[in-house]
Amino acid sequence: MSKTILITGTSFRLSKSIAKALSSEGHSIVMLMTSTNPEENVADKKKLESLPNIECIELSSNNTTSYILAVNKIIGLYDHIDIVINHLSFSGFGTLEFSDIQEMKHVHDETLWRSARIYKAVLPHMRKKASGTV
Repeated sequence: MSKTILITGTSFRLSKSIAKALSSEGHSIVMLMTSTNPEENVADKKKLESLPNIECIELSSNNTTSYILAVNKIIGLYDHIDIVINHLSFSGFGTLEFSDIQEMKHVHDETLWRSARIYKAVLPHMRKKASGTV
């Protein structure tokens, strides 16, 4: 049975590989794109949407309303979201010894709040349908 699957973390190879594999099995895939590089988003979106059953939605990573609007769009198109694969992350580079604490805090907060935004947007729909997997 075909599922509607929402995947975050579009800029990561793992998310793209998961999307390709699941779309080839006939599932409807919606990928949320939050990259800060618009040119990169356009190229990724074009490649991904050339595959069957994949749609990409761009949104602002630090705006809860953007996540809610994206999820509402998905519900409008597919009536439900069966599965959320949350692969959101925000990373910093370098060794702990030389890392700035404020930068590390920023990385942590971005990852935490991006995940909270997607759950806040998706869970009410799943609760209403009494189904779904995160």
